Amino acid sequence: GLSTGQYSISMTGLAGFSMATSFLTPYLLSKFGQKTLLLLSQALFLTCAVIFALTQALGLNAYLNLVGFAMIGVGFAMGFGILMSQALNPFKQNAGLASSVLAICQIAFSAGYIWIMGMLGVSAVNMLIFLLLFSSIANTIVLVSVPNQRECLQE
Repeated sequence: GLSTGQYSISMTGLAGFSMATSFLTPYLLSKFGQKTLLLLSQALFLTCAVIFALTQALGLNAYLNLVGFAMIGVGFAMGFGILMSQALNPFKQNAGLASSVLAICQIAFSAGYIWIMGMLGVSAVNMLIFLLLFSSIANTIVLVSVPNQRECLQE
């Protein structure tokens, strides 16, 4: 329901949040550490899912979804670099190949998810809500319950 100008301004604002977060993340990493930032990004994803669900269920103003999209951008910008470095860390000698395999898996799994949910008749917004809820809760459980390598080596 946005005009072309309103859409452009909205996307510019959302990109601004993501870019600001990307530039602030190294500072935040040195101050708070990886685990705290990852937990914060998951909290943002969970909050976003709640915003989308409330907007859908209660028929709230659709502009509230822009707050949710900003949270997705900030959470993604905050967590992506950390997660990629952790995922590629065991493959230092073959980082290019590992990165390519990881990208192919991300595309294939997301395409499979969208296809299966589409076949089940789930709307795009509900696909997003379910994915944000499930992944944020599952990721938080893993982050809290699995010690990192440094903690294991110190014991």
